[in-house]
Amino acid sequence: MKRITSNIAILYAIGGAAIYLIGWLAFPYETVKVLIDGATFGVMLMVTITWSPAAYAAIRDGAREGWMQAVVAVWLVATALLIQRTLILFLTWLHRPDWLVTSPIAGLVAYMLMVAGLIFLVSPGLSDGEVPPRNRYYLMVAGFAGSLIIGITIGANLP
Repeated sequence: MKRITSNIAILYAIGGAAIYLIGWLAFPYETVKVLIDGATFGVMLMVTITWSPAAYAAIRDGAREGWMQAVVAVWLVATALLIQRTLILFLTWLHRPDWLVTSPIAGLVAYMLMVAGLIFLVSPGLSDGEVPPRNRYYLMVAGFAGSLIIGITIGANLP
């Protein structure tokens, strides 16, 4: 199987963004929104289904290695985005009813993404459940920076 080089991957990313912007300019907002919501839902469903066996196997084995935690985190991100896209599609179909707009599902998606981010944070270098000493320094710096941003964000948004 032929591998994709980084140059080709960059070209695909730029081409995808260009197609998206051309579509945004060529079609009405509602049409583009429905197309993107549906396409994102479908892709996240495919990712969730294809990564589920590997994630379940990693969880069953205790996810004590970094690569196992990365697999679980990828599956968790895809599942969270699948739930979010499902919510968005229902909001669109039901014309944004208040009971669904203010439901706790949006918070659940943010929580799932936060947990996946924490799993990603710890997974590099993890071996048999132990974080190497050098990675502890990076975790400490990342924890400080992330906590600072969290505190500023919460403080700026509280009434």
